[in-house]
Amino acid sequence: MQDLALGVWYAFMDGIAICSMQYGDFVEIPEWIAQRNTQNRAKKEGVLDRLQELFPTHHIVVIGELTKDDEWEDGKKYKKGSKWVLDANTRRYLWEKGETDKIPEKVLAVKFTAETLIGLRNLYWSYDNPSASEKTGEIITGLFKSLGVIPKTKIFSNGSIPTALSYCARFDNPKLFGPQGIWSRPKDGSPIDQYKKSQTLLAVYTYKDAIIAVDELLSKTGVHPKATDQTFLSALMLHYLKFGNFSESIVNLVTTITGNKKDSRGKKDVPPTPPNGLVTPTQWIHRENNLIPSKEFQPEIKDRGKGEGYITGIPFMCYWLCMAEEKGLNYESDRGPRRSNGGGNPYQDWFKKYLKRSTANALRIQVESLEVAFNTK
Repeated sequence: MQDLALGVWYAFMDGIAICSMQYGDFVEIPEWIAQRNTQNRAKKEGVLDRLQELFPTHHIVVIGELTKDDEWEDGKKYKKGSKWVLDANTRRYLWEKGETDKIPEKVLAVKFTAETLIGLRNLYWSYDNPSASEKTGEIITGLFKSLGVIPKTKIFSNGSIPTALSYCARFDNPKLFGPQGIWSRPKDGSPIDQYKKSQTLLAVYTYKDAIIAVDELLSKTGVHPKATDQTFLSALMLHYLKFGNFSESIVNLVTTITGNKKDSRGKKDVPPTPPNGLVTPTQWIHRENNLIPSKEFQPEIKDRGKGEGYITGIPFMCYWLCMAEEKGLNYESDRGPRRSNGGGNPYQDWFKKYLKRSTANALRIQVESLEVAFNTK
């Protein structure tokens, strides 16, 4: 059997070549533009267990090469001949960190070529296998990277917003995203996994400004798990879409409910949360987050963090954010919106009208970003 010459590319078929490549040459090739957060992935116990010992199959790596000049979503231009590692980024990271039992002296590189960056991205996506397929959060961090978005808070830098993003898309534009947001099933029979990735890409593009604004708001006001769960994050995204910014009232409200507001003595300024009576928008949200259910107080959001909890919880949060925005932080009420004649959930009835209102961002046509996202330009 004849050995492959080191450093020589052998054509296998059109668009595919193989090469016996020295390890030192391989590590010089950058990871894919929208590669998930490699460092976070490398910390996962299952990944470490699978990659700590160097197996023969780990020597096979995948590279993508651009065959024509092209421009990425963030406006950065790439020359013909640019290369990226499409598969084996996590392995390589662990090799470089010395966290495996051995480091390969050489690798067998399989190179795929494409005329466009979108084409390479599709190859990157299609190369995933079920045991290593990216979760939605990892897809989101990769998209942040490709768009030049640098999150300021851990919840966003980890991409831990898929539920909030999906419900934002579902409520804001069900015609575009479907009744289940980014988790809607394809109507044309497309592979579900591929369709979900495309929908996630579309959502990040469409709501990029809202994502950045919410991340900056939390960076400024502080983060608290209960006060900034997926229900509240989605409500903040929708609020931004409606008003185009976060006013001082909203900044004040979020600072308070996250427990980061201080009084004149430098101590935590926590609003009183009586189970009934007149209270402000801040108190309504703070009470919902903190009071334990009792005879005197039953939370408005049932099964918070579950499917039905989002359907009732997001309208509730949006309503009181809207009251803080339009009526001020000193506005007091002992009830939410008036119940409709149909006798349905008053928050949900109000929410339907809220979603139909003209918004600060409604006139901003997303055509250009969508064209870029799906390479139809």
